[in-house]
Amino acid sequence: MRAILFLTFSLTYAQILACSCPGINRITQKDVDFYKAIFVGVVIEVERMETGRYFQAKLLVGEHFKGAEEDTITLITSEGGCGYLLEKGEAWLIFAAGPGPFFELHRCSRSMRLNIDTYVIPKQDKMRLRLQEDLEFLRKN
Repeated sequence: MRAILFLTFSLTYAQILACSCPGINRITQKDVDFYKAIFVGVVIEVERMETGRYFQAKLLVGEHFKGAEEDTITLITSEGGCGYLLEKGEAWLIFAAGPGPFFELHRCSRSMRLNIDTYVIPKQDKMRLRLQEDLEFLRKN
């Protein structure tokens, strides 16, 4: 009986911690309208926050699309299933939510590392195409 309760609790807890995102389709103006900030930037600093699970990352903005008018933007993300672990020197296309000057970065956003060749995933070509389509759409609008 204890084993069953433990297993049930463990599976439920894992589901709570897991991140479940809907599929991401072609970018539309509705997607752009949803996010508070959209930009291309390079990670220049990452530090763990006092809460322990969360990180604060500062990015140097190279290309502004929406809501990121400053030269540097600070993002909050977590090391849990729904966060991104950003590393210094990485370039990203960021779709961020939340009120500035701190924006939230979530795995279910359209955000993507620009140097996608470092990903070891079977859908690499699909991701490269989505990245290219997103940047073309943003640069036209």
